[in-house]
Amino acid sequence: MLKAMIIVSFGLLTALLAGGCPFDLTTAKAWDATELADSDHDGVPDDQDGCPHDPDKTSPGVCGCGSPDTDADGDDTPDCDDGCPDDPDKTSPGVCGCGRPDTDADGDGAPDCDDGCPDDPDKTSPAVCGCGIPDTDGDGDGTPDCDDGCPDDPDKTEPGNCGCREPETADCGTPPGKVQWRVEDGGNGHYYEAVYEPSGITWAQAKAAAEQAGGYLASITSSDENAFVYALVTDPKFWIPIGNPDTYWGPWLGGHRDAANEHWYWVSGESWGFSPWDDYMDNTADQGVHFHGTHSPEPKWNDLTDSSSVKGYVVEWGDDPDGVQWRVEDGGNGHYYEAVYEPSGITWAQAKAAAEQAGGYLASITGSEENAFVYALVDDPKFWIPIGSPDTYWGPWLGGHRDAANQHWYWVSGEPWSYAPWDNYMDNTADQGVHFHGTHSPEPKWNDLTDSSSVKGYVVEWDE
Repeated sequence: MLKAMIIVSFGLLTALLAGGCPFDLTTAKAWDATELADSDHDGVPDDQDGCPHDPDKTSPGVCGCGSPDTDADGDDTPDCDDGCPDDPDKTSPGVCGCGRPDTDADGDGAPDCDDGCPDDPDKTSPAVCGCGIPDTDGDGDGTPDCDDGCPDDPDKTEPGNCGCREPETADCGTPPGKVQWRVEDGGNGHYYEAVYEPSGITWAQAKAAAEQAGGYLASITSSDENAFVYALVTDPKFWIPIGNPDTYWGPWLGGHRDAANEHWYWVSGESWGFSPWDDYMDNTADQGVHFHGTHSPEPKWNDLTDSSSVKGYVVEWGDDPDGVQWRVEDGGNGHYYEAVYEPSGITWAQAKAAAEQAGGYLASITGSEENAFVYALVDDPKFWIPIGSPDTYWGPWLGGHRDAANQHWYWVSGEPWSYAPWDNYMDNTADQGVHFHGTHSPEPKWNDLTDSSSVKGYVVEWDE
């Protein structure tokens, strides 16, 4: 670099020549012009500027020359050292990246950004059952419990007709039938029936069903009666194992706590006395009585809230529940008939099967007198469905049916087809089953409907 020598001013030189100044020229130092250079024009000479080529800085600071020490997100970490310069809560992307916290709300080790179930400490993805519901498969059948209608049955995923832990067989749902506790055997002459409900039934529903069947929930007043009734429900299908250690919930009986929740009573009106509670199971907050066992089914009792559900109930009748006899001395055939009410509806095929399970068949009517006798059994509004406008009325099923070729009518009993009081030519060739029918009101006339149609009941006939 060239060095310019600054020539002393003419006046000074003159003074020197005149010998009038004590300045010793021989000791004078030459001045270096670089001492006044300012390369970045920031007003600070380069020899005093820690960043001579950065007009915005005079010292490297944290980020160094050429990089500003700005902190855009105000987190006290300059942007040059901040892996997330626009995120005041993070200085590095972490797992979730800038702008997303690495929080782990459920403490399962997976940050919420990667956790499909951020509030479920046991799952990181919904899988089959969804967050908050484990994907356990208690019975090991390959269907998680959340989708398994029978989570304790490795052979079934739905109760079907027979219920969980019961194989699907043709007769699985067939109740033991109506059994008389005969007087000659020390009984009361009443009839009892255990009714199996594979999908469960509440006390109130069981009470209604028993009354619809013409009876009432069994009212047990002695140890002998208790033993007789319990024998009707010893089948495992009637019992639900509950809790650990296991207790067993059996069918409903007719005991109930009164509205004030102070006293027990029987729905039959019989006096309350005998009560074999299982280990003090008389809980004041509960309502209905059912059979109960500890570790295994037993002829003991427990009480449950009305909304609880068990697998059945026991009906009691004070006299023979199997219908009314059309007596020979009254001009009849000596057969018995029963009108069965089905509030949820029933198809012809279902009614036929139910009648056969009861040991009879759908009523086969061969004359006007028999038709009048049977109609009198269903002359109750609950059996009839108003249809259309103007109103027609659909009544219960009878045993008439059209053959497979859809050409001829027959009775399921095998009796000859002759009498047929159709309502306004209701013999439609495309339909199949016969039922009572009326125009504008219930009548002892007939109509035919497809097998898949549903009405509110049917009439069973027994020969004896």
